Amino acid sequence: MNRQEKKALEFRALHAGTAFVIPNPWDAGSARVLAALGFKALATTSSGFAFTLGRLDGRVTLDEVAEHAAALDKATDLPLSVDLENGYGADPEDAALAIRRIAQVGAVGGSIEDYDPSGRIYELHHATERVAAAAEAAHGLEFPFTLTARAENHIRGHPDLIDTIARLQAFENAGADVLYAPGLRTVDEIRALCEAVSKPVNVLAIVEDWCGDVVANVPIIERLASESGKLNVRYAQRDSTPFIDRYLNRGQFKSIPVFVFFDEDFRELGHWIERPASVTEIRAKRRNQIFAAHPEFGSPDAPVDVLPEEVRVRLQGELAKMRDETTKFANAEVIRELREIATRVAA
Repeated sequence: MNRQEKKALEFRALHAGTAFVIPNPWDAGSARVLAALGFKALATTSSGFAFTLGRLDGRVTLDEVAEHAAALDKATDLPLSVDLENGYGADPEDAALAIRRIAQVGAVGGSIEDYDPSGRIYELHHATERVAAAAEAAHGLEFPFTLTARAENHIRGHPDLIDTIARLQAFENAGADVLYAPGLRTVDEIRALCEAVSKPVNVLAIVEDWCGDVVANVPIIERLASESGKLNVRYAQRDSTPFIDRYLNRGQFKSIPVFVFFDEDFRELGHWIERPASVTEIRAKRRNQIFAAHPEFGSPDAPVDVLPEEVRVRLQGELAKMRDETTKFANAEVIRELREIATRVAA
């Protein structure tokens, strides 16, 4: 059994077992860090890779992705699945070619989505033909390649669960091994999808309540790293084009506030946790105070969509104000913690 076949069988076994977490490295270094943390498989991120090249998501080529996949595959012994976006072309043959291409460089899985970079979602029949072509290519390989089919509705401004389920059912019938609808946000939505299909389902973990505009501090972080002379900084990018546009257009790099510092041997020197515990505690306390002061808001644990519209709007306003206040505190905490890390490592 060769190395790729072994990885492929391990990846299939993971999907046959209980739920597992698959993180998204954006380069060989982050792949090695994630492997060292104990993850069992890796999946590339199209946006994360594009950002390392200074581009927006959807602006890389199949050749570049294949080279990227080869580097990540060589970096660890973990199974690697590749985000192939739309297959780098609208035709079914393009999707099939993308699958064969990344299989040639060591990947044992890959995803094909139904969104075109021009800004449209493919009509169902055409989208299904594309998945069928990708499945034929995947299942014609000499090892068990895992094909994931993605329905992009919920992250492309069309959160229609009924249509999303119909698409994934069609993709399952076309030969997809795994089904994925990034952007599902409730347990009920996820449960509805899982009950409607028989293949394994991917779920994107989304942090709704993150600590704000810390990305504005990236230039300061870069300067701290430069001053110390010993820091390698890795950013975990936030997959949100409007968010990225805001900083790309200003000539700044982009990331969510997750920073890990390590040396050339990938020993961790320090890190900043995305949201300090103190900020979490403050937010929880302030949220409870808001509900206590406004009985009309109901219980903090009750769904807000059952509230009258006027009350819901006022509640959302109060919570937005609270998040703004705690974000300012979080930004100050981040700068303080990062300065301590830089000073400690420089010493």
